[in-house]
Amino acid sequence: MKNVLLIASALMLGSFNLSAQTQLPNVAVVSLDLPVNRNAEQTVLKTLSNADVNTISSQDLAERLESAKSPIPTKEIAGEFAKMSVQISEGVEKFFYDSEKKSIAKLQPVFELGMNNISVLARRADYADQIFQAGILLIRAYEVRKQKEKAEAIVQAIVEHFPTQTFTASVIPPKVIKRLEDARQNLVRSKTTLTLVNNEIADQCVAYLNGFVAPLNEAIFVKIDTDYHVRLDCGLQNPTVWQTRLEKPNTTLSVPLTAGDPFNIGISSNDSNARQKAETALKAIMFWANLDQIVGVSENLKITPKVQVVRIQSGEKPKWSQSSDKRGMDNALMSVFPELDLVSPKRSTDWLGWTFIGTGLATAGGGAVLWATTLDKQKELECGYGNRSDCDGIEIRDPDSSDFKADQDAIDTRILGSYVLYGIGGALVGYGLFRVITHQPKEEISFSPTFSPNSTGLQVHAHF
Repeated sequence: MKNVLLIASALMLGSFNLSAQTQLPNVAVVSLDLPVNRNAEQTVLKTLSNADVNTISSQDLAERLESAKSPIPTKEIAGEFAKMSVQISEGVEKFFYDSEKKSIAKLQPVFELGMNNISVLARRADYADQIFQAGILLIRAYEVRKQKEKAEAIVQAIVEHFPTQTFTASVIPPKVIKRLEDARQNLVRSKTTLTLVNNEIADQCVAYLNGFVAPLNEAIFVKIDTDYHVRLDCGLQNPTVWQTRLEKPNTTLSVPLTAGDPFNIGISSNDSNARQKAETALKAIMFWANLDQIVGVSENLKITPKVQVVRIQSGEKPKWSQSSDKRGMDNALMSVFPELDLVSPKRSTDWLGWTFIGTGLATAGGGAVLWATTLDKQKELECGYGNRSDCDGIEIRDPDSSDFKADQDAIDTRILGSYVLYGIGGALVGYGLFRVITHQPKEEISFSPTFSPNSTGLQVHAHF
């Protein structure tokens, strides 16, 4: 019996050692379904955690994304911008009909308001254009007054914060255009660029960088250590505005964009367009949440209950699993995480299943021991009733004696006990096999039968 228990323990320990030890940092899980399927998210998160993968919670993911969004202007700031048009008009009038000094007094505070609140300009293209025009007039006013350093500061601010704006002679004097273009060339020489990327419905969307239209999938020269605010306008109300920056020169940053809330993916089929839409949203989430990789999971696909998983890593092509029924979650995950031996919450029931199998074998073994120890006494009973076929050397006893009847009762009890042990052991083994094969949900339950060849009963302890 001890050997049986040792074998069962070895089986359980051997299975436990199959758990992967590879560390994959900062993996997030996102539902591809609408409404969002939190159960599917949690199932995958637990599976990856069991495989020693460092995952982040859905709440942590949402907080990361929130911190990457551009700040919403306060009521006070919004009020200042609401008065901006009047101040700019007055500044223009002063420049052409009064004095450059008075024009500067009107326009400089407005320009500083815009430079200090680029996130507001990112939400309002009309505000961005007004600030730009105020800056151009300030350059002219400072040049007339021979204040070249102040003029140059405005030039640098415009070039650095409005890197996609074009300079046309219809509204800007040629001398000012040359100063702006020279400053932009200095920015180009830094070789620091960001690229706005959208592969979903790019032909129907317009990208904005700090409030000005920006090209998609083209390098834009920018300044390091400067916040840039981007949004993708695809006709939806209140598109999300994100902020990012480059901290090292001579680097390139690809910024994935998606229209609306990136969590509202809603994959409805398994075709290439649906996959591309999901990939676009997941890449945006991964970028703005500063993740190493991300996993998307669908348990719907609209038509029939299916499971599909996609894994996206930086610098690698997305890995999609085959669509399978809901019980195929483990296989779907293993197909996109080939380097891991995943032990999901469903598969983790194997530990309890193996416990049932080992305990069942031990229980049945106890029944065998109990039965074997009763054979000699059973033979005496048979000989006592006149069965002389195999009674050589066995004392023939009187079946009517009291001690004979007591032994008979004891033997019957022991035989019954062995049958009970056989039955319970077989049931435990059968249920354990059922759990291991079908991967039933985990339950916090354990059985610990206690028995003895000299006892006349069976104790089973269940812990919930």
